[in-house]
Amino acid sequence: MVILTALRKLLQDNGAVAGLATGGIHMTDVPQDSERPNVMLMLIEGSDDWSHDGPDGLHQDVIRIYSRGDNFQDALLLANAVRGVLNAYVASAATYGVTIQLAQHVNRAGDYQDAAKVYRQIDDYRAHYRLD
Repeated sequence: MVILTALRKLLQDNGAVAGLATGGIHMTDVPQDSERPNVMLMLIEGSDDWSHDGPDGLHQDVIRIYSRGDNFQDALLLANAVRGVLNAYVASAATYGVTIQLAQHVNRAGDYQDAAKVYRQIDDYRAHYRLD
């Protein structure tokens, strides 16, 4: 979960994303009464890398990010701002408890969630990082 905390903080500290995500940037769940547009981060796959000598300390996780809005354009605009921050992101030093060696956009889908009456852009990112 440390990578979710780091990526959330990175997005919160970015003026463009924070300005668009007026309903906040959440981890794992978004409160029902949350204003939109908003962002939700969720860990969907995690693994540790191994060498011949055992674990090498490199983590490789897939994070799913939901950019949610009241209309398709709001969700897409927010998703593109998030992608502008995270795709090809490399930390020059330890950031928020981890050193991100690469964050890479790997997949995008969009939908309308009828039960919540919300448009979503769903993006997956692969993060390669080391714990500090």
